[in-house]
Amino acid sequence: MDTFEFTKAYSTSMSADVSRRRSLMAVPAWAALPTLRAQIRYPDRPVKCIIPNSPGSSVDTIGRAVMAEMSRWMGHPVVLDNRAGAAGILAE
Repeated sequence: MDTFEFTKAYSTSMSADVSRRRSLMAVPAWAALPTLRAQIRYPDRPVKCIIPNSPGSSVDTIGRAVMAEMSRWMGHPVVLDNRAGAAGILAE
């Protein structure tokens, strides 16, 4: 057997081994698909955004505009919670 025939035979068996490995790795992925589909959509509750200023302030106004757009983009409600006082420490 010359070098060319040996290389050809070796590469053929190698590619068959690789394709066999790929198909065996795909089996667990296909088995997990029904489980992934059955999970609930995240987030399952409204998203809560805490603003460290009083209602009507410029931070509150900008936050409401941003959260309205975020709610529209996500397709999920966003609730704003104003926690004024204590130099913003309450919002942390």
